[in-house]
Amino acid sequence: MDGSINKSVVLLRQALPAFSGRKLEALLRGTTAAQRAALIAQIKLAERKLPGFDHLTTGQLCRLARVSVGYVSTARNLSPADRQLVAIGVLGLTQAHLFPRKKITDMDLAALVATTEGCARVWSALEQATAPVTDTVLVEAA
Repeated sequence: MDGSINKSVVLLRQALPAFSGRKLEALLRGTTAAQRAALIAQIKLAERKLPGFDHLTTGQLCRLARVSVGYVSTARNLSPADRQLVAIGVLGLTQAHLFPRKKITDMDLAALVATTEGCARVWSALEQATAPVTDTVLVEAA
């Protein structure tokens, strides 16, 4: 053989940047536990690539990132949009876990109307929420 296979393997290895523990530490420096958990969840769900660390188990990644497996499990159960909000620090993981955002079904709406004194109160709340905002100033007649 002329060695062309070995050259292509070397080129492939050079194309993928090595990601060392120092680079991981620099990436995680200054982040909260929730942000680190969201990052690990993104890696395990293949939403984010981290060459050199994708073969590790969740437990190993948790130890490297200094975050609990439970936090990562909670982050994995979030929607991708909520997980991204946690990763950038807009949404807290505890808040996302305790108050998950879910789509309201017709049954949920029926239960809401039944518990809030009927349709009139729900309708007035909708009118208030969708009322146009005006910048008019009332002038009293003298």
